[in-house]
Amino acid sequence: MESWDGLPQDVLLEYCESNLTMFVGERIVNKLLSRSVLCHALGRVVIMHFEAKRGIGSRPTLSRLQRSIGLERTLAAFFAMLRVAGLVAVEGDVVDRRVKYLVPSRHVIEGLRGWLVVQLTYGERLGFIAPGYAARLQDDDAYAERFYSCARHVLENVERTIEGIPLWTWLSTVECGDRIGFSLLRADGAARPSSLPGERTWFSLGSPRVASDLGVSKSHVRNVINEAEARGYLRQDARNQTMSLEASFFEETHRWFARTFALFDTSAARADAPFTAAPLVASAVAGPRP
Repeated sequence: MESWDGLPQDVLLEYCESNLTMFVGERIVNKLLSRSVLCHALGRVVIMHFEAKRGIGSRPTLSRLQRSIGLERTLAAFFAMLRVAGLVAVEGDVVDRRVKYLVPSRHVIEGLRGWLVVQLTYGERLGFIAPGYAARLQDDDAYAERFYSCARHVLENVERTIEGIPLWTWLSTVECGDRIGFSLLRADGAARPSSLPGERTWFSLGSPRVASDLGVSKSHVRNVINEAEARGYLRQDARNQTMSLEASFFEETHRWFARTFALFDTSAARADAPFTAAPLVASAVAGPRP
């Protein structure tokens, strides 16, 4: 498996920037989707919606999500807020009006599509995903619907992608933690060209900008940074108000990227496979394609 430094740094910087751009100024979205488990719950609604359209699964309901995920009160409150925000609608069953199906809005579906296109685009450019899928997902509506309906294994295995990776396990529990992690990677990548080979890269994160972009407080960003230092993932220089990421930050991020891109690669391939095809299995330790 290649090391972090063996990957194209300019592409990594673009990837971090593209991930963050989707959340900049989206205060409501950042608040509603501040935790990974809530992002996954909404993603599951889209997946189940399109599985049902293809006749390969049941339509999503709150009770079905609660049975599969748990967190009954949290999910009830979350989907109530999504309904108020117009991101999810409720549709009664034609036979049993007590059954209420969750219907993702066009905004949610297209937002997920845009996010997935970014993942496939950079997964391809970094060598983790076979080329061509990103363009198809972007341009082919029928392929996009098949992709959604083939993506259940991504959510079912998403916890596996961070097993043994303490950095991203921790960040997944922090409000906007993944986005703060990408902000650190972006700042490091932007500062690298001015660093001499073999030297540590020092950078200023610009916590006020990160807080403003994500709709969180500056103190929250500072607390995450301080906790990351306490966990050994970065070093701060108080005199110069700069910081530097430790090797463990890059090593664990590389492993997480490899595992996550492997799942997307499998979904992309399954969307092309016949209905009768046996499920494809993504390697938990996949690396860049040769």
